[in-house]
Amino acid sequence: MLHLSQNVARVFSRLTMVALLAAMAGCGPSAQQTADSVKALKAANALVVSNGASVTLSSMDEGTNISEAVAHLKNLPNLGALNCTDMTLAPEDFAVIGKLSNLTSLTLNNTNLDDAGLAKLSGLRKLQALNIASTQVTGDGLSALSGLGAVTTLDLSGSKVTSGLEPLAKMASLDTLTLRSMTLDDGALAGLASSKSLGTVRLGESQYSDTDKEQLQSAIAGLEVQE
Repeated sequence: MLHLSQNVARVFSRLTMVALLAAMAGCGPSAQQTADSVKALKAANALVVSNGASVTLSSMDEGTNISEAVAHLKNLPNLGALNCTDMTLAPEDFAVIGKLSNLTSLTLNNTNLDDAGLAKLSGLRKLQALNIASTQVTGDGLSALSGLGAVTTLDLSGSKVTSGLEPLAKMASLDTLTLRSMTLDDGALAGLASSKSLGTVRLGESQYSDTDKEQLQSAIAGLEVQE
């Protein structure tokens, strides 16, 4: 990625300050605040679609202040899809993302997301698709997902999860679960057996017990296991 020119950096910082000061003056963003935040994000080469309905931060220029960019998201009331692939985010950034209540799609693959960060996302009740592949999330952090009843698609590929899948069985709408490129402990797949919604589990390039896979298929009628 290209380095920000000094001029673009100044524009981004100025627009950031204007938008944040305006946001502090009221409860919700005004149309002007939304417009200012969209302008600031575009100045940093973020991909912003439909006046902020979809934002890709991973396209931003090198040198952009990521936390300032994330703060602008609070001024996008219609934000439904957010992509932060290949980014390093601060703990407070995950807290901001966790308050974007209208998100239906969130992509955080290959980021520094860990269990503490995942806990900050537990209130995203409208979320339908969550990609947290290649992150630092472990089985201990999965309890944060159990209440996300609208999620239908979850990708944990390449994460640090080896066991503790039981909270995923409590996700009321989870249909497609991707667990590729992982090492799963013996008995780990049994944690999914009580799911009432799972239709597909993808296990390509993962290490797991064949017996566990067969028992899971027996426990969930019609389950498709893709290898």
